[in-house]
Amino acid sequence: GVFSAAMGPSDEGCPPRPTPCPNCCHWGTDRNTYSHNDVRFARALCLESTFAFDNVFRSNLATNCSIAAAWLGYSVNASLIDNDLSDSPTGVSDQSAVNITLVGNRILRNGVGVLANTGTFPPTAVFTGASGGYRLSGNVIANSTGVGLDFLDTGNIVMQGNTIADNRGGNLRF
Repeated sequence: GVFSAAMGPSDEGCPPRPTPCPNCCHWGTDRNTYSHNDVRFARALCLESTFAFDNVFRSNLATNCSIAAAWLGYSVNASLIDNDLSDSPTGVSDQSAVNITLVGNRILRNGVGVLANTGTFPPTAVFTGASGGYRLSGNVIANSTGVGLDFLDTGNIVMQGNTIADNRGGNLRF
């Protein structure tokens, strides 16, 4: 799959921040666009953006992954637009991620459709708080064996025009 990850140094001169900070100590794979890739059957994650700012994933085929179709843990201002994120244990998994946009994605037949929560990564992470600032529009999240949309310890969510249906563990959990 696509592995786009980095993080800042763990020395005391670069402490973790309680809020995301574009000017903090940070080594990131930032401001990239990943478009029209076929990353099906990735051994772990089809699409990964970890400890990163402003990455865009557009029109990718990310299905049948071992862990998650997309993982945006500890990322800020990431966008998933018009992707197929299906047939994996988790469609989209985000821990301590902020300002995440999901538009027009097909998130089908996963264990969990979308999962957002507070991460447990060591305190050297760029951001160590709860997830928040989600914008979901025009997505189809359906036919998961678990919950379709699972937001734990996550706030500031705006949802509009999504189809969330037929998820065996329930459609929404907040």
